[in-house]
Amino acid sequence: MTNRYNLTMSHIDPGSNQVVATVAGTGLGPSVGVATGSGSVWVAHPDGIARVDPTTDEIADILDVPVGPYYDIVHVDGDLWVSRIGAGLMRVRIAP
Repeated sequence: MTNRYNLTMSHIDPGSNQVVATVAGTGLGPSVGVATGSGSVWVAHPDGIARVDPTTDEIADILDVPVGPYYDIVHVDGDLWVSRIGAGLMRVRIAP
């Protein structure tokens, strides 16, 4: 879950419904997109789209894509589909 006002993402344990980690530097104003797939969590970042390692809750990489703001991110068949405010839909191929 992104927290757009403090630029973080919360990792919530579904069993306990408790926040178990917070990832700083994600989200930016209206950029609230977050998705899971290909073994990672994908989240809006001020410099593009961040790939977060769900085992360490750390940003592992930032995809070099046109800067958002991103409204939504969806993972489908190994690709990300990203809606950009005022710029429509963008397909982002994820390197294996």
